[in-house]
Amino acid sequence: MILRTDSDPTWNDATFVGEREREQTFFASDEFSRITYREVRSSRLEDVLNDENWPQDIRDYRNSIRRSDGVPLWLIISNRAVVEHQFGTTAWHERILPRLRSYLR
Repeated sequence: MILRTDSDPTWNDATFVGEREREQTFFASDEFSRITYREVRSSRLEDVLNDENWPQDIRDYRNSIRRSDGVPLWLIISNRAVVEHQFGTTAWHERILPRLRSYLR
């Protein structure tokens, strides 16, 4: 699961664009077909945890997120437990993708 905001100041940053391209490559992979992917979006960071941005079936996972966490933010959930929680523009490539792949082996 990923949280994003449309007002994220890193959205157009070159580093983030590179990370987003790596993420898109993963979305096109065979590995992606083996997971359930959910994305939570908000137009403003201040509203990212509001009910209207979260589908009912995943709202309980908000309890693991602190208001001080940044975006983009990723959660890996396995057997209904959060097993990885990272945020920042490089978290996808450095932490989330390797951990996700370890679960897919």
